[in-house]
Amino acid sequence: MALDPTVSSNSSARRWTDRISNALQKEVDIDLNLLPPVCVLQVPKTLTHQKPEAYTPQLIGMGPYHHLRPDLYQMERYKLAAIKDILEPAQIINFEHLLINKLRENDLVVRACYNRYMDIDEETLAWIVAIDGLFLLNILRSAYGNNVHDHHENNIDDSIFTRDFMMLENQMPFVVVRQISELLHLSPPEDREDAELISMFRRFCEMHSPLPFPSNNEYHRIYTKETQPLHLLDLMYHLILDDRADFASVPIQMSSIIIKHDDKDEEDDQDQDTHEDIMHNFGTILEVLEHTGPRDVQKLVKPINQFVANVPWSTISGLFRKGMERNGDEESKNISNIPSASRLWCYARVRCSPIHEGISMIKFEQASSTLYLPVITMNAGSEVILRNLMVYEAAMSKSKREFARYINLMSGIANATEDVRLLRQDGVIIGDLTDNEIATLFSTMQRSFVRASGSSNVEIAMEKVNKYYDQRLIVRARKGLKKNIYVSWKFLPVALWIFFVLLLIFQTFCSVYGCHNVWGNRD
Repeated sequence: MALDPTVSSNSSARRWTDRISNALQKEVDIDLNLLPPVCVLQVPKTLTHQKPEAYTPQLIGMGPYHHLRPDLYQMERYKLAAIKDILEPAQIINFEHLLINKLRENDLVVRACYNRYMDIDEETLAWIVAIDGLFLLNILRSAYGNNVHDHHENNIDDSIFTRDFMMLENQMPFVVVRQISELLHLSPPEDREDAELISMFRRFCEMHSPLPFPSNNEYHRIYTKETQPLHLLDLMYHLILDDRADFASVPIQMSSIIIKHDDKDEEDDQDQDTHEDIMHNFGTILEVLEHTGPRDVQKLVKPINQFVANVPWSTISGLFRKGMERNGDEESKNISNIPSASRLWCYARVRCSPIHEGISMIKFEQASSTLYLPVITMNAGSEVILRNLMVYEAAMSKSKREFARYINLMSGIANATEDVRLLRQDGVIIGDLTDNEIATLFSTMQRSFVRASGSSNVEIAMEKVNKYYDQRLIVRARKGLKKNIYVSWKFLPVALWIFFVLLLIFQTFCSVYGCHNVWGNRD
């Protein structure tokens, strides 16, 4: 029997009223400015509908957004086993008193980390974050702790397991994990700056980051309350960009996300209209000639008619139109563009060279015609990490959007299988994914609108590459030829109209005045 939605709605409303009333009483003596910032966000459906598995956990639900999903219940027993492994028997017996009750008292702090309203009571939320927080701590301590000597042999494989840990919606706030560790005395008493916990977070990021961290990054040596990460994804993002921002003061605003939509439907409609117009014009002329002209003309016109009917006009016109859009309209947009790796090498002899540094070291040297790019590792979990890093950056109001610029660069330079093959040959791309899989990944990632910034080294490098590329004689000739062909294509139907009208006039003239020497023999 289906539940009465009115009863369910009323029950939910009562829970909301009770929670708000209790929270209001507790907040009297609380400075709201001391609450942690929102850091775990629900990804907009405009992004998830194309690749839902990149943003929604497939095996492990961490936190209130996905813990209670029925399809993820099979991991519950593994989480409980991890709790038994990390805690002493006495702690398990007094688990509710030692941890759950304390988390219930800090319910406001936990909820402040999430941007979505959660229709669950304090006790349920406390149990969720307690179980998931201890599960994460057990993973970090067993595979990335200070006592683990060979992290490469003990770290979790780059699989669905790891991908789920790096999804934005599946993050465990650092402030919650730290509180759990403190309440259960899982960290050394002398570790007041959470050095051990941050070190485990960092090792996890080092093992699974698709991009290298800057060699001069000293984030792991300096620990203060102001520079603690918000969660695993946040730490990986700042390490990749070598961004020493005040993590705890970076507010999150999902409204800042701007997405580039593909207008493929509109383009297809325009191509279809062009195709129909051409076919209608040609069909009218050829029909007249085929039925009114002499037999020789009919024999000539009939195969022409068949040929014109089979020409893929929509494809041809679409290619020319897209080519002109790349040369014209896109220049006025705030989407950075760069020629593909194969075109850079073919037309300008520009090669890409790998560097084991972060994004901040991307540069172009004109003297050697070399574009220096960080080595990117493309494995099974790389796409999930890249997509979630990109969304997380877009959600931060103080972000410089440098990672989005890098994704725009890679989407342009690794646009096809041949481009990826060249980049892999140069050592810029490594990993287990095939060339076709990598090319498909970058070609399908939505490019971001990023405002111009004179301080962005990625943007400066792209501008230098484009300027150097456009100055090549062969490139200028190619662009000029493409433009002239496009202009010619626009007047082609008119020229054909004139040609066939003149042919019809000539045929009529010869039929009346008998131009036998020109038109052919009599029947």
